[in-house]
Amino acid sequence: PAVGSAIRIANSTGIANAITTAEFLHGNPDYPYRNAYKVYVPGNRYAYYLNSTLLLNKSIEFFGDNSYYSNQTILRVPVNTTGISITSSQSNTRQVYLHDLKIVSGDLTDNSVYEPESSTIHGIDISTVVHINNVSVYGFPGDGFHLYGDLIVNSSNVSFSRITNCESHHNSRHGFYIEGPDANGCTFEGFDSRLNKVWGYFDASGSGNTYISCDSHNNGPGAPGGTPSSPGGGYHTQGGESNTSVFLGGYMEQGADLYSENTNAAP
Repeated sequence: PAVGSAIRIANSTGIANAITTAEFLHGNPDYPYRNAYKVYVPGNRYAYYLNSTLLLNKSIEFFGDNSYYSNQTILRVPVNTTGISITSSQSNTRQVYLHDLKIVSGDLTDNSVYEPESSTIHGIDISTVVHINNVSVYGFPGDGFHLYGDLIVNSSNVSFSRITNCESHHNSRHGFYIEGPDANGCTFEGFDSRLNKVWGYFDASGSGNTYISCDSHNNGPGAPGGTPSSPGGGYHTQGGESNTSVFLGGYMEQGADLYSENTNAAP
């Protein structure tokens, strides 16, 4: 959101309970909490509507409530818009901690309808070190989780990130995607990727990452119902022998191919 805009909670009677966080996130010197390190968005009966991509560009803990047994913190963004962009704009930015959120594209309610595929519009677009836990992403044109690290090309680095207990469903490309020479040594655990149109997991890192108990369900072209002859499916690595990614205790149901390794495949 632009400086001065707000994350707003909508209900049947209109807009209420405005929560203004953009000033802090963009470093407005007049905002009294600009030096805080935490932003909490409480769960509610209704979703919070963002008017544009939420930018996190400094070391911060941004969190809400994401439990099936209580009110969730649901962030909805306009269609064809990245949900959250996590980047480093400061030399001292080391890590962003994001947890207990649900991020949805538009007013997604029909799991049979997908947005047109995009290589640039993602649920969470990440180019710095992150720790993410218990975050759900639904219905974006690109990837649910998209990580890219290349210190030489654009000063990005996602190596040694950790993502746990997250979900990525119903995206028009991959559920989870990671690429770049500085996208290594990460740990992904308890991840649930399903109903994504291409791959559940696509790893094009420089030297590899570790996936522990990561589920792939019904991923593949045109999900639900991918076919074995179509490109896409559960798990894909790219880079040949230099990519030493390890998958431990993974599980897959339905979808297209189970696993693929192809040094020349386009994402």
